[in-house]
Amino acid sequence: MNTSLPLMLSGQSKYDNHINSGAVIKGKFEFSGSALIEGIIYGDIEGFGKLSDSLAISSTGKVLGSIRCAMASITGAVIGNIYAKQISLEANSTVQGDIYYETLGIHADAVINGRLIQQSGKASLEPILETLPAPQRYKVPEQLIVAEYSEDTPVYIPSGDQTPASMPTSSYSPKRVWRKK
Repeated sequence: MNTSLPLMLSGQSKYDNHINSGAVIKGKFEFSGSALIEGIIYGDIEGFGKLSDSLAISSTGKVLGSIRCAMASITGAVIGNIYAKQISLEANSTVQGDIYYETLGIHADAVINGRLIQQSGKASLEPILETLPAPQRYKVPEQLIVAEYSEDTPVYIPSGDQTPASMPTSSYSPKRVWRKK
């Protein structure tokens, strides 16, 4: 493992795509060329030209999703898997997820909570970049019922169609019913 990979991307004004520090994106971010992330992205990041795109995540940048591109330089935080040919984890970077790489540079102050999986050669990394598993989604309950709390009567939140015999069904009326969209 190479621990001193100097992956420096060009200056801030030289990026093809730039997400400012005040920006929050909810959904997939796809880019071509080079991208600088200073804001927060809740979703996956993917380079169109998977074998030629470069991504830089600044110290204020946070990504909650997987990353797929050719080169990645990370100074901020990533919660998700990273798939790239060249990866540089700079000082104070944090990664929670597996890292698939050909060349990896890790600063002494970088934090990794996941597996490091080295891929050797172009033949082994291209299938990973092209046919990646779908990102894991958290399962949201089909129905959430929020009831009003009262000290006089016990609160019962039913699961399914079962109702206890001690609680009359006519007296129960939920405040709100939240459903999946």
